[in-house]
Amino acid sequence: SEDDDEDGLISEEISYGEFSIDNVRQMIKEEVDKMRATGRNGYVCAD
Repeated sequence: SEDDDEDGLISEEISYGEFSIDNVRQMIKEEVDKMRATGRNGYVCAD
């Protein structure tokens, strides 16, 4: 896919200190999951 090509380039060329782009994306995904969980428990969250 197009994403695979972009991810390969980005992963090889860019890192944020100790964080690879994959690690950053995983962290973001976890934060989004937390926000969705909070949304279900507190306020209405659109899926």
